[in-house]
Amino acid sequence: MNFRVEQNLTKCKLLWNKYSPNSLLWHDWEIISSFYGPERYDPYFLVLEDGSKKDIGILPLWFNQEKKSYRFFGEGYQENNIFWFDLKYFQEFFEHLPLPTILYDLNGNCVEEVINKFPDLKDSFKQIDSRFFIDCQKNPSLEIYLNSFTKKHRKNLLYDLRNLEKLNYTVNQGTLQNFNEFVQFNVARFGEKSDYNNDPLFVNDVLNFFKVLDKKKLLYPISITINGKVEAIEFCVFHNNVFYILNGGYNLIYPNLGKLLIYEVIKKGMNLGSSQIDFLVGSENCWKYLWNCSAEPYYTFKKEI
Repeated sequence: MNFRVEQNLTKCKLLWNKYSPNSLLWHDWEIISSFYGPERYDPYFLVLEDGSKKDIGILPLWFNQEKKSYRFFGEGYQENNIFWFDLKYFQEFFEHLPLPTILYDLNGNCVEEVINKFPDLKDSFKQIDSRFFIDCQKNPSLEIYLNSFTKKHRKNLLYDLRNLEKLNYTVNQGTLQNFNEFVQFNVARFGEKSDYNNDPLFVNDVLNFFKVLDKKKLLYPISITINGKVEAIEFCVFHNNVFYILNGGYNLIYPNLGKLLIYEVIKKGMNLGSSQIDFLVGSENCWKYLWNCSAEPYYTFKKEI
């Protein structure tokens, strides 16, 4: 066995396309590479070769120049990560990792398999967050899904939604042109803490990401209009029968408008025939619990100096 490092972007793309599982949104090279910029990231694909110098697995990383650490190639929204090599080689990969390496949002089942094989490496993994989702096979309709709520919770939600009807709102298919409203809503809500307020590179990264999704006809923006003006927008993606809820915002002057937005997003996902509605990563006490989402653990891996 031998390891080599590939840093040529063209060759990295070939390796990515060879080993990518191609099942999740985050496995698409064109989508993930939208976050790449040579002035900020250095590709670092760790390649395992057999005795005949034939590659048999990779760990696609890049060096984040700002954070001074090696991370998954793409970072950004990327999550539900697994390792693209036979896990029996994890110890060898571990020994050849550059320092420091930090890998976020690792799939819980994958991590548990690694820990079972290599219990001495358990302390390298910490469960930090969870992935939240609605299993549409267990909840094939909006009515069945709402019936999973407690009676009081369902009653309160439906009351709040009915109370918004007096606004005479309309739910529409949004467009990428609504990105500016999305940024404004985010800044209004989070102020100085908002990445959209003080990090133009981040804003540009997200916009480029959305543009690629739009080009590939995967982007599903959902907007709510009141008095002819967009007052809420959620950017979603439909890929491989999974409806991903990426990010959104709304005008805070309308109480419970956020509830309506999420309700309409769930409705859209179910109407598309999604097998799953993926609300992505969240912390232990985040709002996603209030929507009766199922949760799976995500782990963070660290090997530091």
